[in-house]
Amino acid sequence: MAEKDPLDVLFVTGEINRQLLRDALVNLVRLDAHGSIFPLQQFYDLNNKGKVATILLARKALSLKTNTPEEMTPLEIVRASGIPEGSVRPTLRLLVAEGVTDDREGKYRIKPAALTRLIVELRAAAQQSQTTTPAIATQQRKAGVGAIIEELAQNSFFDENKSAREAFEAIRQQRPGSKYNAVYKILLDFVHRGQLMREVRNGEWTYKRKTV
Repeated sequence: MAEKDPLDVLFVTGEINRQLLRDALVNLVRLDAHGSIFPLQQFYDLNNKGKVATILLARKALSLKTNTPEEMTPLEIVRASGIPEGSVRPTLRLLVAEGVTDDREGKYRIKPAALTRLIVELRAAAQQSQTTTPAIATQQRKAGVGAIIEELAQNSFFDENKSAREAFEAIRQQRPGSKYNAVYKILLDFVHRGQLMREVRNGEWTYKRKTV
């Protein structure tokens, strides 16, 4: 009987470590046999890079279990994540630049060589969110809403007057757990810092990006 080649242990059959992938995603998403991705609450605590990476990893899991293609278009990522397209595309470019994703004629997937590193990072992020104290969680939520407001301003959302309710609805698309009163207070913070203007239009307070 021929001796087993010691190098055999280094070779894989093309599959990634399914248990590692499961551990990374179990607190972030749920999937179904039809190819749908359902983000969980902890998903919304991730930054845009983490969210896009999670969606692409979830698509990888779907491709391993169903006939769902692994590659995703930016629009598919928008629909799955709730992140505005104006934020998804720059995030994808960042992931490509970092060597995390492939860009195949406008369709994206996680590079095989980056899978393990990305899975470990997301699993650590999910574990951290589980152990975060309520006070820190409140600070993180406030910082997250502020980052979204800044992003909306950069993407021309506040080029026209927007009510607090309109801003709240736009923010809630990215952070479904956001509270109206918290968003209202953070909008006022932006006004006090001179980043937004506040004026009455049609009987209600509205907010607009401050121009020089």
